[in-house]
Amino acid sequence: MLFVFLASDSDRVYLILRIKDVDQIVTPDNRPVVDSYVEVSFDGTSRRTRTVRNTLNPVWDDEVTIPLRLPAFRDITESDVTRKGKVWLDVWGTGPGYVDHLGGCSFSLYEIFFNEKHNKRNLTAMQRIDLEANTRQSYETRVFSTSRRLAFIHKADRPSTIQFEAWTCPDILEVSGIDKLPEPERITTTSNFPRALRNTYERLKRMYAEVIEKKGLVNPDTGVGPPRFFDVEFLDQRKETHYAPTMVTRIRPPFGVDSESSVFHYCRCVPFAVKRENLVFTPEFAVQIRSGNAMDHSILMTSLLLGLPAFAFVCVGERQRNTGRGQAPGTEKKASQQSRRDGEKHAAEERREQERPGQAGREDEQKEEDEGEDEREKTKTREKERGGNKEERKKAKTRTVWRCGKRKMRTNQMENDVEEARLAADNRGAQHVP
Repeated sequence: MLFVFLASDSDRVYLILRIKDVDQIVTPDNRPVVDSYVEVSFDGTSRRTRTVRNTLNPVWDDEVTIPLRLPAFRDITESDVTRKGKVWLDVWGTGPGYVDHLGGCSFSLYEIFFNEKHNKRNLTAMQRIDLEANTRQSYETRVFSTSRRLAFIHKADRPSTIQFEAWTCPDILEVSGIDKLPEPERITTTSNFPRALRNTYERLKRMYAEVIEKKGLVNPDTGVGPPRFFDVEFLDQRKETHYAPTMVTRIRPPFGVDSESSVFHYCRCVPFAVKRENLVFTPEFAVQIRSGNAMDHSILMTSLLLGLPAFAFVCVGERQRNTGRGQAPGTEKKASQQSRRDGEKHAAEERREQERPGQAGREDEQKEEDEGEDEREKTKTREKERGGNKEERKKAKTRTVWRCGKRKMRTNQMENDVEEARLAADNRGAQHVP
C-alpha cells in the first residue's frame, strides 16, 4: 500500500505506520476466535486498521497515517519533536456484547531516526501517490522496522508479539536540518508539569516520604498503610504514573449522553471488573473497554460531567469511626459493631417506611398483638403473686388457729386443775365434821 496525499498538503509532515501482524492473540477468557484491529494513538490523534475477523493470528498489512502538528519545515526544533511523547499501539478484540484489550506497546520518534547505538538510520527509498497529479513520487526517509511484545492488563501466561514499520513523510531530520535529537526521557509523574510546579511537587513528595518513614505508617513488607492512608499517585493501563487529580480530564460524552441523568445512566451501565493489578484506567480507555472498578467509574463519571459541562469532582475517603482516644482494648471493635448495628437498624426502618401502606397496618396489628401478649404476661404474673399471697395468708391463719387452740387447751387444763383442787378441799372439810 502506498501513501496517498494531496499536493496542497505537501508542506505537512505525516507519521506512517505499516501494521503487519500479531503472531498469536491472547484473550482474557481464551476465546477460540476473535475479531481484532490495531489502534495507533499519537499527539492527540488516533487511527485504526481494518478489522480481521475470526482468527487468533491476524495479518493486517495495513497502513495508518497521522498528520503531525509541527511548524514549517525549517522552523522545526528538537523540542518540537521530543515533546510529542510516545506512539502507542493497542490491539482490540470485538464481538457480540464484548470489547477486550488484547495488549499494547509503544515507541518514540527518536527510535525512528536513530538505532540502538544512537546512530542515524540509513535512508530508504519509498513511494507515494499524488492524487491531484495522479502520479507516483519517490522520496527517501528513515524506516523503523521492529517487533514488540504486547503488555496485557489481564492475566496471561503466553507472549504475544506485534510486527510493524514506522517512518515519517518527509523525513523530519532531512527537511528540518536537525542533526541530533536528545534521547527520550523516562516518563514520570511530573513530565507534563510546568517547571516551577514540578520542583514544588518533588519537594513535597520527598517531605511526604520522610514523614511516612519516620512515623512508620507503611508496612515495609506489604506496603500497606493505615486505614486512612491514601495513594496520591496512580498507575494507569499503560503502566505510567500519574498524580491522582490529573486522571480527571474533560472528555466529550458519547452521542446521546447530553445531560447529567444520562451520564449517570451511562456509567451505571458500565460493568464492574476485577483487575489482576492495581491499575486505574484513564476515562478515554474506560469508555473504550467499557468496564472498570469503583475508582474507574468515579473518574469516568466526573470526566463526562465536566464535558457537559457540569461541576464535578472525585472525593476519596472513608466513613469516620465512632472511636476516641484512651479507650480500652476492644472498645474500637465494639464501637464499630455498635455503629454497624445502628446502621442496619436505620436501614431497616427506611425500608419499612418505603414499603406499601398495607405493611404499616400489619405492623400496627403486630404491635397491638405484642402489647396484648405483654399485658397477658403481666396479668399472669399478678395472679401468680396474688396466689402466692393467698397461700401465705392461709398458712399464717393456720398458725394463728393452732396457737389459739393450744392456748385454749392450756386454759381448760388450768381450770380443770383448779376445780379438782377445790373439790379435794371440800372433801377434806367434810371428813372433819363430827
